[in-house]
Amino acid sequence: MIKSYLSRLHSYSPLTTALFIVAVLYFVTGCNLIYSKETYLKDFAQFVLETEQNYTNYTRQDWENTDLKYAKFTSELYQKVYSELASEDQRQVGKLKIRYETIKLKVEINNTIQSIKDGVEQTSGALEELVGDK
Repeated sequence: MIKSYLSRLHSYSPLTTALFIVAVLYFVTGCNLIYSKETYLKDFAQFVLETEQNYTNYTRQDWENTDLKYAKFTSELYQKVYSELASEDQRQVGKLKIRYETIKLKVEINNTIQSIKDGVEQTSGALEELVGDK
C-alpha cells in the first residue's frame, strides 16, 4: 500500500510532493515541528493564568492533571525550546514557575488550615462527649 503511494509521488509536481512529505513528517512527529519558544511561552503563560483563575474549584483529580501539565511545561517542552531561550525568556519562565508554585503553596496552606479547624472541631466534640458523660 505504501509502495503504491510512493510510486505515484513522482507523478505529482515537486511542490505537491514536498508539501505531502512535510505534512507526513508533521503528523509523524506529533505535530511538534513548529513548536517555538514563542509558542512555549504563550502556552505556559496561558496555563498559569487559567490555573490562577480556577484553582479554588479544582478537585484532587484536577490538581493531578494540572501538576502533570506543569511538569510537562517545566521538563519536556522546556527542553524542546531551551536553546532558543534568551535571558529575558528565562526570566519569564522563572516568573511563571513562581506564580504556579505560589498557587500550590496557597492551596497547601488552605488545606492545612482546614485540617486544623477540623481537628479542633473534632476535639471539641470529643471533649463535650467526655464532659457530658460525667
